[in-house]
Order: sequence, then C-alpha cells, then structure tokens
Amino acid sequence: MATCVFNCESLVSLRLYLDFEFDNLSADKLPLINLPNLKKLCMNLRDLNRVLMGVLFKCLPLLEELKLVLELIEPDHLINISAPNLRRLSIKLDENEEDVLTENCKFVIDAPNLQTLAIEGILAFYKFVSIPSGLSDVMISIEESCFNDSQLRTYTRQVMGLLRGIYCAKTIVLDECGCHLVYCIYMLEKINLNGFRPPIFHNLCDLSFIIKFEGNRFPSCLLANLRRLVIEGVECYDLEIKLVEYILAHAPVMEEIQLSVNPDDSVSGSVIDVDLLAEEYEYCQKMFKLPKRSPDCLIDFYGLVIQTSSEDVKEDGELNYTFVE
Repeated sequence: MATCVFNCESLVSLRLYLDFEFDNLSADKLPLINLPNLKKLCMNLRDLNRVLMGVLFKCLPLLEELKLVLELIEPDHLINISAPNLRRLSIKLDENEEDVLTENCKFVIDAPNLQTLAIEGILAFYKFVSIPSGLSDVMISIEESCFNDSQLRTYTRQVMGLLRGIYCAKTIVLDECGCHLVYCIYMLEKINLNGFRPPIFHNLCDLSFIIKFEGNRFPSCLLANLRRLVIEGVECYDLEIKLVEYILAHAPVMEEIQLSVNPDDSVSGSVIDVDLLAEEYEYCQKMFKLPKRSPDCLIDFYGLVIQTSSEDVKEDGELNYTFVE
C-alpha cells in the first residue's frame, strides 16, 4: 500500500482493517504524514507496522477517536499516542504464544481530554504523560492468562501505570477477567512495591465486575465515593456475603448494589427448582441483614429462580419476591 494515504488534507475518517504493508517504509525513511483534519482512525496493526506505530499517532492534531487492534509477536514495541483532542480510545491487544510480549509492549499516551477508554486482550505497560481528568467511562477486559501467581509481581507493575491514567474515571466496567484487576489493586494496597500505593478513585461512582475472587479482598481506594456497584456471576456462596459485608462497611455513600447470577440454560422457567429457590432465598436473607455504613443503600438480587430486593424484607424477616420468567 502506498504511503500517500497519509497525505490527504481533506480526510476526516480512515479505516484500515486489512493486513497491509506500506511501500518503502523503514526507520530511516518515514512517510509524509499530513492529516490535519482527521478526526476518526480505526486500524489493525502487526509487527511489520512497527515504524508507523512510533510516529503516526503523534501527527494527528484534530483526532477525536482512535480504535486499534494489534496482533504483535515481536517484543519491544513502543506505541506513542499524543493527541490533544482525543476523546475516545480503544486498544485491543490480541493474545499470542510469546511470553515476552506483555513485558515489552508499552503505550505512552498523552491525551489530556480523553473521555472514554477501552482496553481488551492482554495487558501491556501504559504510561500516561498527562492525566485525563475528565475521563468518564473505562472498560477493561483482560485475558485470564495475564494473571497467575508466578507472574503476579510483573502484572502488578503493569497495573501501576494503568491506574495512574484511569483514577479520575466516573464509571468503570471490568468485563471477563477484569475482576483480577481488582485483586491486583488490593495487593498494591497491601504491599510496598517501589513505594507505590494506588490512588484514591475520588470520581468513581459506578463500578461493574464479574466476581471471581473470595473473601474481603477488595481495595478500599475504589470505595470513597462509589454509589452503584454491579457484581455479576454470583453463585450464592457465603464468601460472597463476606465480600459484600466488607464493601458495605467501607462505602460511605453507596446507594445501590446489584447482584446477578449468571443465566443457566438448564434451569427452566416453567418448572420451579425447590432446592435452588431455598438456596437463593436463604442467601438473600443473609445478604439483606448485613450492616451498612450507608444506611439507605439498596441491595437488588437477580437470581435464576427469584428476583428480590432489600426493600422487600417484611417486618417478620421474610421476603417478598417474584419468580424469574
């Protein structure tokens, strides 16, 4: 592909999703990049685009939206993103079989007006030159293979740079294995890793994650102003009750906690499973009795058999509930 595609003053939106290799592109022969009016850029990148990754995203003064899908095998990639008007940034780093990638792939981001950030795939190193104080929405979906006990310290170091960039967010959604990020933040609160402690997420009002950890391993830095918490994937275990108990005791302004059981195709809505009904009912009774630092906090439960709320507790302690259709 000719590099003249990057020399077009009138171009506003550009999508490059096919495999491509630019003609005569090398470290000592960079293309002329003249895209003064480009506002939206979507592209996938491979190792052969290494030179382009180092320069392109620093030469787009009006860029507002950037979506990147990267399939990288070689180590030591440095992706510089410097865009003063960037509002929406999406980075998907596809998983590969090379162990060296995540430790040697680094994003340097200078986007002070960033509002929306999405990170998917494997976890790279992130450095935010300027903190996006107006950051509104963050979605993180990290591959489970990124988290294991033998590499916990490495990935905890990676999380440090990411936290510095997202701590002003108002809403955070941790999809798939993103809940492991919660555990890493918790560990950073407990250990002294190069003198780093997680920042307090003062603006965070809304947090969602899929539960995959036990007990009260929840970072207090996320709870200062948290008002709404969505926990998906609950299985009606007592350890989940302990987790919510800890959160309720340390969340001063919490208004609502939603607990959702994952759908199960084997459970038929036309036939009531009496044992499952009793399990969910008892679970809710225990959950709704927990003490709350924020006394008006509402707890909603969406199970496989019943739906109910802490508002549905009757004077005798029994629950009103509706069956799931």
